[in-house]
Amino acid sequence: MAPRNARNSSSGGLPPGYKEDNSKGPMLRYEDSLPKLPVPTLQETAQRYLKSVHPLLNKSEYDDTKKAVDSFLAPGGQGETLQKRLLARREDPKMKNWIYEWWNDAAYLTYRDPVIPYVSYFYSHRDDRRRRDPAKRAASITTAVLEFKKQVDAGTLEPEYMKKLPVSMSSYEWMFNCARIPAKPADYPKKYEAKDNKHIVVARKSRFFKVPYEVAGKQLTTKELEQQFRWILKTAERGAPVGILTTENRDTWAEMRETLITADPANETALTTIESSAFLVCLDDAQPITLEERAHQFWHGNGSNRWFDKPCQFIINDNGTSGFMGEHSMMDGTPTHRLNDYINMLIFNNKLDFDNPQVRSNLSEPLPIKWHLTPEQYEDLGTAQKHFATVIGEHELKVQAYQGYGKGLIKRFKCSPDA
Repeated sequence: MAPRNARNSSSGGLPPGYKEDNSKGPMLRYEDSLPKLPVPTLQETAQRYLKSVHPLLNKSEYDDTKKAVDSFLAPGGQGETLQKRLLARREDPKMKNWIYEWWNDAAYLTYRDPVIPYVSYFYSHRDDRRRRDPAKRAASITTAVLEFKKQVDAGTLEPEYMKKLPVSMSSYEWMFNCARIPAKPADYPKKYEAKDNKHIVVARKSRFFKVPYEVAGKQLTTKELEQQFRWILKTAERGAPVGILTTENRDTWAEMRETLITADPANETALTTIESSAFLVCLDDAQPITLEERAHQFWHGNGSNRWFDKPCQFIINDNGTSGFMGEHSMMDGTPTHRLNDYINMLIFNNKLDFDNPQVRSNLSEPLPIKWHLTPEQYEDLGTAQKHFATVIGEHELKVQAYQGYGKGLIKRFKCSPDA
């Protein structure tokens, strides 16, 4: 009998063309046979363009635009030449998705405004009444995330399906042990080897701590993780808010990062420790109650108890409330939504051995990540803090929880819940 969650685990029920390559492991087994993204016809592209500009133009402007489009579409014209190039790009065997690089560069990596609040996104978790203590909450979340991470790293995670057809899983490879690196004229993603970086980074009071999640070949139990988090909660004193630099304009941050590295080799080591970590756990000294308070905390917090270039950050407040924030460039929300659904399913159904009391006596304390800052760096921190306060101050956030209906009903009307 097949496991209940092995949706379409065989290619037998899929349309022709979908082939399993089991040498790539379960997660990526369909990757090479997925249909390529189609290229709209030249006529379709022109019609969509005219439809999109119509509300923005007066009659004479629209008539002029229509003439320009008709000229573009003329046989043997520029449009035909460009369409042929686009089709050739799509058919290139080395090209999996003709728009992927263009879209990722234009929408994210060359985008120069701060990632927070313009690119990042957040989720709020359901309250865990069994673990209102922040150390316990952080430990259970970390244990559950590591369970998901094992499947991603080993490539054993079952693919996502849309309308019963498998979709690409390549973005999951950018979920852990990764960071977005600021650079000019475009940022770039950096992936670190999971087997060489078995640590998480914990933020508390704007300070960062390295916490290995595996010692002597054995993963820390939830109780051992709790002990590590409790030590940080108890001993962390407020530090220089270096995390605030990741809230800056990307060109500005790229320059500040270079001066940080130039100032002292220890700073480059600190950066690598954070950027190579599996993920971040942010222990915030806040106690949000209302939906708006929680949203502000999970969206941006105070700006410095984060590293906004990391794709996955889990936020735990002093009152045990928790949430997630993600950086968008290499991953859409679908993989991280699945990740957060999964960890909540494990926690609320007690699917893992969260209550194992074992604590090894030889565990090292968390390692504080140290910065060596010059007066110039302290000036940069002040500049970034002012800029962050200004940008966030320009945004108003209201949360409305509506229980009347959800996405299911909207889909029944053949409408997009997002729209």
